[in-house]
Amino acid sequence: DGKAGGPPAGGKSPTPDNLLDVIDETLLQQSSYEYETVLCCITPSNPLRRFCVAAVQHPWFDRTIMLLIVGNCVQMAIMDPLLDRTTRAYAEREYAVLIFDTILIAV
Repeated sequence: DGKAGGPPAGGKSPTPDNLLDVIDETLLQQSSYEYETVLCCITPSNPLRRFCVAAVQHPWFDRTIMLLIVGNCVQMAIMDPLLDRTTRAYAEREYAVLIFDTILIAV
């Protein structure tokens, strides 16, 4: 019953099927979203704080971040520092980088 080495508080020993649920429950219990104030002025009822917490806890948040990281890796792989800066290919790549960076900053 929650003792070191024993089953978690839910009563079941973690199995491969419910291990992620146990981890998620543990992380939720250790959440820092419950502090009275953040930055000495933002309370838990602040709309901006509630929005940020909801965004981070959304299931698609991690997927979106991973997609942006993969996109950034592709962008870095495409870049060729030896490409002549006066060519059309260089201008097109720079334009693609500008669009990706704009999307990255917007998200």
